[in-house]
Amino acid sequence: MAKKQAQAQGQRSFARTAPKSQEKDLIDNARFLQQHPDEILPRSDDGSDRYFAKLRKHITQIAAMHDNPERLKRLANKKNLEGAVAGTLLLLDTEKAPVLGYLEFSTGQTVMYAQRGKADKEQFVAAQHCRDPVYRLLGIYSHAKKKHLCVYSWDGGYVCTGKDPKPPKDFLFFLIKKLNLTQQEDAATCPHLTPEIVHEKKSLSTPYLRLQWQSANLTIGICETCTKTRGNTLFTMSKYFVEPRLSNDILAEVVSTYSAAHQTTLKELQKAAAGYFSGSFTDAQFIAERARHQHSTVRKQTNQVFMAQGVSYGDSAQTFIDALEPTAEERQALDYILGKVTEPVIIAEKSPSKVFELFWTPHGKDFIRSIVTDPQYAAALCNMHDSPSTILKLAFEWQTHQDTLNALPKYTALPALAAFADAIARLAKTQGTEKAIRELKKRPDTPHGKSLEYAFLLAFQAEKEAKWKFTTEEINYGEFLKPSVDRLINAPVEDYTTALQSLLSACGSTETITEQND
Repeated sequence: MAKKQAQAQGQRSFARTAPKSQEKDLIDNARFLQQHPDEILPRSDDGSDRYFAKLRKHITQIAAMHDNPERLKRLANKKNLEGAVAGTLLLLDTEKAPVLGYLEFSTGQTVMYAQRGKADKEQFVAAQHCRDPVYRLLGIYSHAKKKHLCVYSWDGGYVCTGKDPKPPKDFLFFLIKKLNLTQQEDAATCPHLTPEIVHEKKSLSTPYLRLQWQSANLTIGICETCTKTRGNTLFTMSKYFVEPRLSNDILAEVVSTYSAAHQTTLKELQKAAAGYFSGSFTDAQFIAERARHQHSTVRKQTNQVFMAQGVSYGDSAQTFIDALEPTAEERQALDYILGKVTEPVIIAEKSPSKVFELFWTPHGKDFIRSIVTDPQYAAALCNMHDSPSTILKLAFEWQTHQDTLNALPKYTALPALAAFADAIARLAKTQGTEKAIRELKKRPDTPHGKSLEYAFLLAFQAEKEAKWKFTTEEINYGEFLKPSVDRLINAPVEDYTTALQSLLSACGSTETITEQND
């Protein structure tokens, strides 16, 4: 067991008068031991008795002396399991256990026993609770450790596999059920993890505990949330078995956003887990300590590294960006931001938003200022309390509008109707029809101006609510102008002036529009 929780570590014992119910339980257990002395010792996994044959023979002989109290009293002076068995069988002579001892473990758990002889209290607990898969291990722990034996104890079996750890399948099934985990093939996990995640050590947004039990071909994964309701999972497991070199067989580690970049040797991992194996840390404390250490160590690295969801892309920013599958706009922002960053970039999920969360201030805001040349609008965007994705969208919309405006022709002077139509068309092309509709009220205050306003309303499919404001003549003339308005709104840059001139002519003007020379 890990520092053998069920050994005397952190234990203390005390005595008190035995309640009748507990006294009866001990007498019943002593009778069971006399009838089934085999239950206190494990069998070999091949059915033989290679490892405990001598001890089994002695215990069987002692059990046969249950009706010879004088002989049992002499044998009870032995300070080993045989002495504890003899002392336990003495309870059957009087069928009384007036004074009980209580062994308290470091976990707060207590177990009762009656001491009739000189054996250690752990040996008495094993002899008097030989059907309990945890307590019976106390009786053979020292022997197994001395001989370097591996022993597994569960409700349905008690097996020694010799010096090689070989956890039986039935034992693993029992243990996984005790841990309240779900087994799928060679993985056992909490509900928030999958075999694929724990096998491939995929990092998530929150860290998790990973126990790789090599001899069992089993990987255990428990997320940070689930560990908060647990103590030390390794301790809980090791109550049910003895493995002399447990830290060589089970590798305990924490998988976090930073773990893949935090390269360590096997020896360093074992050293880091020493406190966890000793029981000094709970699962949650071990996760917190290791994740904090990984974060600190990686952040101190001087070499550049890009990682997402546990996968390292080395020092290639472009490969990293490709893995995030950004939109064209996000790619531009990522190129700019990562070009400014010199520290390791490590995110839990493959998402551009995770990079923006880390570096939006100041690099993301600097990027906004680089594409939005209007200082006031750039400042407004940088001060928005919204997601970087939303701010980027607005910034690129502004840039698109600006590019459109810059591409459209410029004019030296325009007649009033042409100036109005040009202003509305430019707004529709850059900021949308809603903005353009709001500006229609700025039309020239003439019958032709009103008809042109109605033509734009028709083009924007917004005439129904405003039709009452126009006369029949204005409506009819507006319907006549609508095709020319449609051509202007939809005209490509090279045809824009021709479309504007055509609309001005349709309004009855003979004036000519002249483009401004650059």
